[in-house]
This record gives sequence, C-alpha cells and structure tokens, in this order.
Amino acid sequence: MKTRASLIGAIMLGGGPLAFAGDVTITDLASSKALAVVGVDSWDDLVSWYEGSMYSAMLEDPAGRAWFDQMREEIFKELHEKLEEHDVEMVDIGWPAGAMGFSVEQADDPDVDPGLLFMADYGERSEDVFDIALTLAEGMEDNGEFDIIEEEFAGLTIYSMTVSEEARRRQFEEMQEQLGVDLMDQADEFLDFANLESDMSFVRMDDLLLFSTRLDTLQNAIDRAEDSGDDTITESDSFNGAHAMMDRSGVYAIGMIDTFVELTLRGLEESAQMMGDPSEFEMVMKLLEVVGVQNLGAAGVGLPLDQPGPDLEMSMSLYTHEKTGLIELFDLSAPSFEAPGFVDADAVSLVSFKFDFAGLVPLIREALATMPPEQQGMAGAFLPMVEQLFMSIGPEISVAQYLDRPFTINSKQFVVGVRCANPQVVMGALSQVGIMVGLQARDFDGSQIWEAEGMPAAIGVGAGQLFIGETTKVENAIRLANNPDGLRLADTDRFQRAQDVVEGGAMFYSFQEMAPSFEFDQWRMQNLEKIIREQFAANDFGEGADEEWREEIIQAQMDELKKNPLYANPMPLDVIKRHIGDGFTWCISREDGFLVRIVTEAK
Repeated sequence: MKTRASLIGAIMLGGGPLAFAGDVTITDLASSKALAVVGVDSWDDLVSWYEGSMYSAMLEDPAGRAWFDQMREEIFKELHEKLEEHDVEMVDIGWPAGAMGFSVEQADDPDVDPGLLFMADYGERSEDVFDIALTLAEGMEDNGEFDIIEEEFAGLTIYSMTVSEEARRRQFEEMQEQLGVDLMDQADEFLDFANLESDMSFVRMDDLLLFSTRLDTLQNAIDRAEDSGDDTITESDSFNGAHAMMDRSGVYAIGMIDTFVELTLRGLEESAQMMGDPSEFEMVMKLLEVVGVQNLGAAGVGLPLDQPGPDLEMSMSLYTHEKTGLIELFDLSAPSFEAPGFVDADAVSLVSFKFDFAGLVPLIREALATMPPEQQGMAGAFLPMVEQLFMSIGPEISVAQYLDRPFTINSKQFVVGVRCANPQVVMGALSQVGIMVGLQARDFDGSQIWEAEGMPAAIGVGAGQLFIGETTKVENAIRLANNPDGLRLADTDRFQRAQDVVEGGAMFYSFQEMAPSFEFDQWRMQNLEKIIREQFAANDFGEGADEEWREEIIQAQMDELKKNPLYANPMPLDVIKRHIGDGFTWCISREDGFLVRIVTEAK
C-alpha cells in the first residue's frame, strides 16, 4: 500500500536537523530467527562519513546539486503531497537522532508470511515525531483509507492500521477495470486477503519509534526490548560472525543463510511427507551437501563509517561453519594480482581467481549418485571425457571485459581464459564435443578455434590457455598472447594502480575502469527503446509475431521504464567522471569464511 509506505517512509527518512545519538540498535530488537537485518547504528556517524565522502563532493558540484534537487523533488513528490494533506512537512519530522534499521521476521505461525520490523531512534524528539505519525494515520482514517485499532500491550499503546473495507473494495474495482474482466464472484475472497496482508502497527517506546507489518512481530520486539522475550539476533553465531568479519561496520545488511535454508528444507520435507515420496527431498539434501550450502551461516555487506578519506570502502562477508563441497573448491589464493598476457590494454575490467577443477570430479560423481538410474547412465557416458578435461585445466581463471566503440547493443564483450596444464588433452576433448554438437575447428595463429555457424561465440586453445568468448575477442587474445610486443593491460598505469591498492594473498581480485562503464550504461538508457526493438527482432517470436501485439509489448515496457526518474534524468556523466575513479575488489579466505574488500577511488 502506497499510503502505508508513505507513513513509514516519512518517519524513517525525514529531512531536518540532527539530534543526539542513542545506543539502541536494530540488533537489540531483531529476533535470533530473523531472516535478514539491515541497520544504521548511528545517524550522526553516517552524516559525518557522508560529509567526508566523494558523494558530498558530487553534491557540492553545481551540476550535481541541480540534478540531486530535481531527483529529490521527483522521487518524494507523492510523499510531500501526502504530508501536505495533513499540514506536515518533511522538516517537521527530521532525521533520526540515533540508530535506524529494519529486520525481516518469521511470524509465530510458520504458515504465515514473514513480517517487517522497522525502528528509528528520535531521541528527545520522539514524542513530537510520534504525534506526527499518529496525525497522519488519523488523517488516512478520516479519508476512508484505513481503520485504526488501539491496543494496550506491556504498558504501551499500539496503534494498528488496517485497510478499510471501502478502500479494499475500491482496489478490487480498479483491479477489475485494469484486467478488463468480471471477478465479482471472487470479491469476498480478495477482500479477506487484502485485509490480512495490509496491516501496519506502530508504537512509541521512550526514544524509539517502532513500526511493523504484523502485530505479533511488533509485540515480540517490545518483549525483547524489555528483556522479557526470546533471544535477539546478537545470540546468533552466524550473524555475529558475518558482522565481526566486516569489523562490525556501522551500516550493514546481513542475510541469514542458515535460517533461510532451514525454513526451505522444512517446507520441502513437509511437502515430501504429504506426497508420501521422500526421494526428491533426499536428492535435494544430497545436492545441497555437494554444493556446501548447509554449512553456510550468513552473508553480509557493510559500510565502515570511520573511513579516513573520500574513497568509498565497503566490505562483504560470507560466514561459514565449515568450507565444504563446491565452496571449498574456490578456496585457493594467489600471491598477487596479475594481468595475463592475453588481456590487451583496452580492457575495462579484469577478474582473476582460482578454481579446483580436479576437485570437481568427485563432487560430480556424488551428484550423479543422487539421480535416477536412467539419468545416471546418460550422464555417465560423458563422465570420462569430462574428468579428463577437468584434470587438465585450471586452477587459474581470468575474465576480461571490453566495451567496443561506437556503442551498440553488442558492445560489451568478454573473453575468459583458463590455464591449460595439458593443451593436447583439452583439444582432444573439444574435438569430441565438437563432433557431437556441430562445432567446426579451424587453425588460427598457430592455435585452434572451435565455432558454430551463425554463433558469435567461440572456444580456442592456445598459448597455454583455454579461451571462451566472442569470436573476435578469442582471436585477439590468442594473437596478443603470441606477440611479446603487444600492448597489454598489465603495462598500463591504471592496472598498476590496482596492484598497489589490493592486498596480496587473496583468492579473488578484480579491477574495474569506471568511466567507460558509466558511459555505456547511460548510452543504454538513452537508447533503450531501440535496444528493446533490436532484441525483439533478434528472436523468432519477435519477427513472426503480430505487429500490433509486438508494439503493445514494447510500449508497455517503455511506459514502465519512464516511471523511473533515473531513466528520464540520469546523473550528468561529466559529474560522475569528475568525482568517481576506478574500482578494485579482492577476497581474503579466512578460517571462518570469506571477506571481500571493495574500494572505489575518489578523484
């Protein structure tokens, strides 16, 4: 509901002066069974970080400020209008004084969808801001949009908003009109469903304002705040592990993988029991074991607020109870970030990592063992060739990206290089595959390339590498690898800068030249209708389809895109180029998981 979102958005994202910071955060309210937690632990610290960041410099740029003011007006237009209806302005609400955040909470009833819990610490202004929230809610009740119910709980008054029957009937009629069908025989069912799905409850606890899409979620949070409820998310080893890996960043979003997997498996097991056939569930369990998913704890992304300069530094974490299965095969480090000899100086990005292909063979056997006998027989026929191939490649893998100019729909091109320990074995395997799938082999610069007629991609073997990518890029990679005097990315200043920034001993490295990427993204936005039409024309259903139907589909996509303010008004490219430099990423393997560092340099 837009009206409900307007109320939450207004309170959570105000726009006035700052107050003092509190010390209660979303981690004190979210339950240990939460599926995800997103938090800002101190609004003052976030503002201080922003003031020293590249984003502050971008908005001090006159062109950047003009763009931002226009975007803010467009994005918050509906919210401003809703507030004005009740004589409220954003500045009246202001920003939180302390922490703010939200969590995705499991409902008490496992058959009910999760609820959202929002919190904001407004400090000494909490009573005034709560009064505004109540005024807005009562105004929506007067307009016939919601019904409000008051309830006493733990000495507090909780206000619950439910979409009124009048508003639900209006929604139903609008839906009928949009669909162009008569659904009156389903009206009662729809109205009951809309009523169940459209609740929002809110309460004030001293300096805190709490909102939730479910009453029981809010009540449970109140109990936890008063130390009389179940455990908080801080009792979760997975949450603490993922957060600690990121040095407990002041801004964070953490998803609980183990909780999600547990819920998913519980649902699958119940389904299998109802069907009376546990075989499918057992197969899923075995596949998860092969991949290593069941030993994953939590994944997070964090923004440290104590950064010393304008560069943007972020962290990502994957907390694991144990590295097993497919996950373990990535756990190989390299002493430094190196650009292979086949990557030319025009590359706009490079990703480098390792993968234990040989270790994949026993996992494939384990996965095959979970399949029905007839499928095992079909896959087993290819297994010896696959094993021979995997024993002969890796572990080094490099992916280079290029942006061909002038820009077209196909400008973004990749070439993947995988080190070959035994090129002859690899070529033999590709020759066998080529015969089965119709690949034609040809010689090129002392190497060999396989390609299919009408396909833009190719596979090549040369210079000790297995290449996969667009045909001309594979040819260029082979040509450059055989030419000691060619211009390479490794020789450029921008890549040598990447080598200075990243840490050695990582298992994953990447470099991204940002300016060309921004240029291409804006070109795509400006030519989106042309691109959509070309994509339709490239598909059989597009060429053969009724012209009127095809035009309706294209226009529907364009109408939806035009609702996005960034489509009509992207940030000026010159502002981006003046303030944002290149990006660097690396991943460090740790005993408790993996830690990714991301740096975007400011100019």
